Amino acid sequence: MYADDTATLCAGASIETARHRAQQAADTLTRWARTSKMVVSGEKTQVLVLSQWPKDAVDLSIRVAGARVEARETLNLLGVTLDRLLHFGPHCKRMRQRTRPRLQHLRRLTGRDWGLEERQLRIVANGYVRGALEHAAAAWLPAASPSHVEVLEREMREAARVITGCTRSTPTEALMAEAGLAPVTARKTTLAARFLAKARALPEEDPLRRVADATVNPRLKAVTGWRTVGLEAWHMAGVVAPIEPVLPPSVAPWEEAPPVVFDLGIGATPPSGASAETRRQAAALHLASLPQCATWAWTDGSATGGVLDGGAGGYIEWPDGESHELRAPAGKLCSSYRAEMVALRETLNYIGNHTDHEKDPIILCTDSQAALSALRSGPAEQRTQLNRAVWDALALVSDNGERQGQELIEVSNGHPEVAEMG
Repeated sequence: MYADDTATLCAGASIETARHRAQQAADTLTRWARTSKMVVSGEKTQVLVLSQWPKDAVDLSIRVAGARVEARETLNLLGVTLDRLLHFGPHCKRMRQRTRPRLQHLRRLTGRDWGLEERQLRIVANGYVRGALEHAAAAWLPAASPSHVEVLEREMREAARVITGCTRSTPTEALMAEAGLAPVTARKTTLAARFLAKARALPEEDPLRRVADATVNPRLKAVTGWRTVGLEAWHMAGVVAPIEPVLPPSVAPWEEAPPVVFDLGIGATPPSGASAETRRQAAALHLASLPQCATWAWTDGSATGGVLDGGAGGYIEWPDGESHELRAPAGKLCSSYRAEMVALRETLNYIGNHTDHEKDPIILCTDSQAALSALRSGPAEQRTQLNRAVWDALALVSDNGERQGQELIEVSNGHPEVAEMG
């Protein structure tokens, strides 16, 4: 057996109490490892004192597996450099050193005759440069002091100059807007709000969920964290949305799923740059190859700007020629993906409650590649209530797997022409 990157946090009202508890933790870990036939490396162990008083970190040490481990000025944990005051100055400097070579690589891609276009440079900067700066940033960036965040802002401004060719005299706001890059300060707020939402979606017994729900009166106004910054971002938005919980798997992976076939293609893919009419003909040809004596359903969902006033709709045509249209709200705060999932859920539920053609296949057409990609991983892999509800509806229309010899087919080709044909 092998274990790595084990960390423990020991607190106390005084530095002596904290040190004593840290020693107990080290002794307990060493005994457990010895019983489990593993070796603890005391030479590689690090100790960091988190305290506002510098004298607490003077001459502090513990013994780990017979080795004396002295407290350091910083501690490296999973790629993040922690310091005594948790201002993350050393970590920001380290991130700056990490991005300097990447900025040089970005400059080499700007050749006038052979270099990348501005749009392509922006993509590289966001993934290659910003990606290096934002390693685990949701955890540490909200706590970083403004002066240390400015170190990272300079690197992003340099990336913006490479993208746009602007001079150093260009105003910062205009530079970042021209480059299409978000400032690090704005990213700090976004990452904190997103991380807080993810933490509050966890089960109540999860330790991270307890931290997210806790109310703590800060002793120092200058000290912030992802919980504080995230809540401020929520309040600035004007609405605190209910967080949909992350669901544990309720279906065993070995249980047989309902007879559902997901088809994300349209047969022969039209060439790149094909006209709308060519794509429509390819979609029509693919749909004509499917069983025609079937219940056909078409779904679509959308949201204003992809974030507000979601709406869902569906069109159902039975084998005898009768049809039905349905509409449903998807939520005041709603993504386009969620609206598509609501459309699938409502349409499937209606079919399951009203169908009289148990022996006919059901063909459900949607233009949401993302929804189908998420659903085709199977019922055991769904982690949201909405996705779980869609799979429950799939089981309903397939009579819990009793639709003998038939298939329920979901079709998507990623082109809006298919939805228009409905």
